[in-house]
Amino acid sequence: MISLLLSLLFLPGGSDGVIAADSHTASSSATKNFGTSATLNLKGTGTRVYLQFSLAGLPAGTTGSQVQSATMQIFVNKVSTAGSLDVAPNLAAWQESSITHGNAPAAGAAVASSIGIATTDVNKFITVDITNTVKAWIDGSLTNSGLVLSPTQGSGLSVQFDSKENAKTAHEASLKIALNPGTITGPQGPQGPQGIQGPIGPTGSTGSTGATGAQGSTGAQGSKGDTGATGSSPFSLVGLNAVYNQGAVGIGTSTPSKLLEVAGDAKIDGVLFTQSTVTSDVGQPLILQIGQVSVMRYSIAGSEVSVLGGDAKNDILEGSRLGTICGGGSFGNPNIIYDDVCFVGGGVNNIAGSSDGDPLTGVAATVVGGTDNLADGPFSFVGGGSTNNAQGNHSSIVGGDQNTASGTNSFIGGGVNNDATTTSSVVCGGEFNFASGSHGFIGAGTSNIAGGDHSVVGGGQNNQTNGVNATIGGGDTNFANGTGSTVPGGVNNSVAVSFGFAAGRRAKVNSPGAFVWGDSSDFDISTVTSNEFVARATGGFRLVSGIDGSGTPTAGVTLAAGSGTWSSISDRNLKENVAPVDVNSILQLIVATPVSTWNYIAEGAAVRHMGPMAQDFYQSFNLGPDNKHITTVDADGVALAAIQGLYKKMEKENQELRAELKAQRELLRELVKQMNKN
Repeated sequence: MISLLLSLLFLPGGSDGVIAADSHTASSSATKNFGTSATLNLKGTGTRVYLQFSLAGLPAGTTGSQVQSATMQIFVNKVSTAGSLDVAPNLAAWQESSITHGNAPAAGAAVASSIGIATTDVNKFITVDITNTVKAWIDGSLTNSGLVLSPTQGSGLSVQFDSKENAKTAHEASLKIALNPGTITGPQGPQGPQGIQGPIGPTGSTGSTGATGAQGSTGAQGSKGDTGATGSSPFSLVGLNAVYNQGAVGIGTSTPSKLLEVAGDAKIDGVLFTQSTVTSDVGQPLILQIGQVSVMRYSIAGSEVSVLGGDAKNDILEGSRLGTICGGGSFGNPNIIYDDVCFVGGGVNNIAGSSDGDPLTGVAATVVGGTDNLADGPFSFVGGGSTNNAQGNHSSIVGGDQNTASGTNSFIGGGVNNDATTTSSVVCGGEFNFASGSHGFIGAGTSNIAGGDHSVVGGGQNNQTNGVNATIGGGDTNFANGTGSTVPGGVNNSVAVSFGFAAGRRAKVNSPGAFVWGDSSDFDISTVTSNEFVARATGGFRLVSGIDGSGTPTAGVTLAAGSGTWSSISDRNLKENVAPVDVNSILQLIVATPVSTWNYIAEGAAVRHMGPMAQDFYQSFNLGPDNKHITTVDADGVALAAIQGLYKKMEKENQELRAELKAQRELLRELVKQMNKN
């Protein structure tokens, strides 16, 4: 028992550094803050992820030398392109609610480099050793301003991590700190009891005179004086209404230019009804307030009017024209317009236009509502949802979460974490879909890629088209990489070359123009040569060429499971106009029909065959659909009839020979008898 207690006493101690702040920045949105985003995005060289950990949970007096190890963990949500990242300390403080690409702190030297991120790391934590950095934070040789993560130069990494604001998971970043054994001071003991009260001290000296007291109450009112003479007034009383009709009325001004002019703010307790015009001074906005809260502001530059409603921090940036924000904005997350003719309907923390200072970069961009949406491409549109970004010219996102439409005329209908990156690319919905080919289309599903120009993925998961005009209907883990290649569905099918077709399971087209069908067997079935038809059906084949009124097959062929020979339907009940055959005539026609060896032109001279020509066969027997084809059932029938005819002929001849032989034997016997008598 003593040894067990000693072993527990000297176990390494530890404490987790709590994530205090996290955010990411993007050079494409240099002034946008992503502190409330549900993911932390690294998408190319212009993006960074910032993490701030609190070390307050360490025991008091902890020094760097007591730290045995320190590892940072962060959860991988999505990997669009595998690559690697670097980790470095920040050299200045930053705030989650305000950090942007434009104001981000400088980074120090990397403490971890080329940390690999693969597509297989999705839904996993990656771990980075930052022991020396944490020691420096604790000892004070390096200020704890957190860490910055950036893609390794040239790696092309595109990844999303979970942030602490992700309401769907509990996968926030963490810092695991292990302390060396035997170096941890225990917690402070409880406070001891209060001691007894000491004796009362001596009386102090008299203080200074206090301030003068308050004024007394007002005395009684005096007696009423005499009534004075009635003076003149510009007002007249009509019923209970006071009417002024001697010119304009000015409040705060002695030179009113309207019937009623107010110089300054006006407060109305009630409803303002007007049948004429409410105006403000030229160059000054017209502001409507409820209490101290502004609810609508109209401003004008020349003949161009901008309308600003909602939260007081909503803003139409100076220099942008004809912008409209109908409402929304709250909790320090305003809606903002940067460029000309932009529109924000409502929601929270939405941005229309680009912050690059050019009012035409994101001209006519629109965000209808939602939260944390950005439409910064010219004529771009975001309908709603959360954290969507319409970057491309005339790009559109209807809704969803964390979708990006960066291609010209690109479109995303909804879903989560979808990307449409090239001209006229479309993702209707689903999640983690990536339309990177020009005019590419993804209907829905999960983790599909339409990489070829004009390629289509209807749905399913883990499907990928890289060929021009390639199509995948759905299924799982299918690939159409050749021009005009097609996979209608199934699992683990692939077309690596042009104009191929693969379906079923594990069908592989490696030769141009081939068709491959795989049944449910868990093995590859592949092409051998170009333009061939390959089908694996271990349960057999049936080809039906005729049916009756109930759909029952009445004509066709069958290849039984495991067989190498086709069987034609030959049921007596499916035949009519049955007539006997003159087998002797058939035999004569067979003898008269030319039979030769030959080759098909398409096969080449090296492959020889034997048989009649269809024209001669048809002329001799008048069988089959025309004089260009010979059906196997007719060839077999003619052969059987000829065999029967030959048999009858041979049997007749045999009978005649037997009769002749019998007669000769009888004659021989008679001759023998005569010779014996003599």
